[in-house]
Amino acid sequence: MIVITTALSQMGCSSTEQFKPAAGNNFNGSRQSIARYVTPELLLIMESLGLQVNEGNTPPTINGEFLASELLLYASNVPNDVLNIAFADTYFTLQNQNNLYLTTSVSYTTKNGTETALGTATVISGSGNKFTVFAKQNITNDEGTADGILVISGALFPNGITDFQFSLFMLDNHGVADFIANQQGRLFYDRDNLATRQ
Repeated sequence: MIVITTALSQMGCSSTEQFKPAAGNNFNGSRQSIARYVTPELLLIMESLGLQVNEGNTPPTINGEFLASELLLYASNVPNDVLNIAFADTYFTLQNQNNLYLTTSVSYTTKNGTETALGTATVISGSGNKFTVFAKQNITNDEGTADGILVISGALFPNGITDFQFSLFMLDNHGVADFIANQQGRLFYDRDNLATRQ
C-alpha cells in the first residue's frame, strides 16, 4: 500500500499539507467559477483523465465521515505511473457545509494513521445528489513547498458516496524537482465504487 501523501510528489517522499481559504463569494458552482478556481487549463486536464466535475449551486449536504476502503489509481498524466496500484484505505470527513457561500471543510486520514490532512472553507458545487469538492493545498517537504489541489467527487446516498473519485493535482511546484510537474495529477477510485458512510 502507498500513502496518499506521495500523490503530489515523485512517489515516496513525505510531505505535509495545509489547505488554503476558499474563493468565497466569487464561487457560484458554475463551470466558469470552477475554471477560475482550478484554472481553465487544469479543469480540462482533470476531465480528460476522467474526473467527473459536477456543476451547480445546489449540492447535497454531505456532512459526515466516509471510508474509501481500497483506493486504486485510475488515471494519471505523471510519467511512469502504474495504474490500478493500491493506496492506503482512507477516511474522508466533510463538515460545516454552507450552501449560501458554497463552502465546506474537508479532512482525511489514512486508516493506519500514517497521514492526515486538514482543510477549511473549501468550495463545493453540484446539484441533486451529485457534488464535487475542491480544496487548494500548501504541500511542504524537505525540498520546499508547492501548491496543489484536492478534488472529491461523487453522488450522495444514505449508505455513502457512490461513483467516488478522489484526485490530487499540482497547481505550482515552485520549481521544486521533488514534486510532480505543474498540471500533473492522479485520479483515484474506490474498488467497490462506494465510500461507505461511517
